Amino acid sequence: MAITANRAALPLRPQGTSTRAGSFRGTLSFSTTLSSSSTTSSCNLQRLRAAQRRLRRHASGNGPSMSPLGCSVQPTEPEAAHGEATDGTPESITDIQFSTVASDCLVKSYYKHFHRCHPCVLPQHRLQQYYDAAPGQESLALLIAVLRFIGSLYSFPDLTSQLQDKVIERFQATRRLAPDPFLAQCHILYSIALYWSAEKAKAREEVDAAIGIVLDLGMNRRGFASEHGGGDAVLEESFRRTWWQVYCIDAYYAAIKRSPTFPLCEVDVDTDLPCEEDEYESGSIPIPKTLDDFDSREFGPENQTFSSFAHLIGATRSIALALSAGSPDCSNWLSPKTIAEVDAIIDSWFLLLPKSKKEVLKEGNVVDELMFQAQMAVHA
Repeated sequence: MAITANRAALPLRPQGTSTRAGSFRGTLSFSTTLSSSSTTSSCNLQRLRAAQRRLRRHASGNGPSMSPLGCSVQPTEPEAAHGEATDGTPESITDIQFSTVASDCLVKSYYKHFHRCHPCVLPQHRLQQYYDAAPGQESLALLIAVLRFIGSLYSFPDLTSQLQDKVIERFQATRRLAPDPFLAQCHILYSIALYWSAEKAKAREEVDAAIGIVLDLGMNRRGFASEHGGGDAVLEESFRRTWWQVYCIDAYYAAIKRSPTFPLCEVDVDTDLPCEEDEYESGSIPIPKTLDDFDSREFGPENQTFSSFAHLIGATRSIALALSAGSPDCSNWLSPKTIAEVDAIIDSWFLLLPKSKKEVLKEGNVVDELMFQAQMAVHA
């Protein structure tokens, strides 16, 4: 299975427009400052390009490269089950049969390389707890199979075909199941992996399946997470992240095709925004921020902060709303008026971006994957 490893531009930027970014409601309050913001946007673009150069230098060694959907793609050298060197690549998946979520080498590979780019699945230790509590839940078993398949792309590529066969078998077996959020996660993650492999038609089918599930369940509603999370704050956070992950991937696919709209663009949504990644991993989930909080953040308290995931959602959603505001047949989506509106939105997005989120490369050469996607979205 071939994997694309280039840094392709991310979503929602019409050709011929300037490279600036913004927030939907911030347009009004910052309309008087837009004339002076070109310099700010240029500096941001220079910083992004500098970060990209550092990342490329890092990637020339043992660092990750990037897929078109923002996923770090590590060179496909075999990894041992416990992080030690192997004497050779296993010839069959029977050589590395699944044991537990915590110890399985393929699941570990998924969390090491892929999870931080599309972090909607439960943290590894929490997924282990849910799997142990409900080992017969077929959607969870399918999710594990999908994680193992994706993990193999990084660690045991010779086994990818066999693991994909297992995923297909489990998908067929789950057709009779009632949809649930875990099943939506299966479809959206599998879709991303298929897109890597240039199976775009099949990837579209999978994202459409995920869209059908999240809409049928009502995951676009703010109350869904609390109503179905059983009082578990981490599970509720995973449900919120699942909706937003499907939303962003739907937007990415549309952007790659230069389409100004996408199926979820017109859906009414008030799902709360995700928290920071370290909070999700630790289980210390704060009271979630709302979309209204984000859209009016220029009027909020100075100490109010939003996660990287929230800024990615804000960038994607704002530009999508601007582009979709044209005629129904999309005949004027590249009109001067539309382009001016998008530029204004992009400008204000940068003006409202806090200093802590401006640099995508953090200390220790650690990439903030979600802010990288957000920056690429507004520059694409």
